[in-house]
Amino acid sequence: MNKRVYEAVAERAGNCCECCGMSGGVLELDHYEGRAVSETVETCWMLWREHHAQKTRHEPSAVMWALRFAQHCLRHGYVEAAQRALSSAEFWAVKSTMRAQP
Repeated sequence: MNKRVYEAVAERAGNCCECCGMSGGVLELDHYEGRAVSETVETCWMLWREHHAQKTRHEPSAVMWALRFAQHCLRHGYVEAAQRALSSAEFWAVKSTMRAQP
């Protein structure tokens, strides 16, 4: 893990979950695009441990997590990361409808 990225994201989060805004609890660094793909301040966020586990399991859905991350990115001015997250949401939405077809 990149210590500089971790420290910058932790400072930005201010001991709050960057998905829901609540403080307290154990926070974990989530690499939205995956650690192997990108580890930057723009592509990482701090999540409560339970949110991190839910995101990893795509619960309730990968679409919801992609949209939440896009909102987070836009709130911080990370337009390119938001665009990638919105593309991801579109991908997961299409994929889920394809699975639902007989």
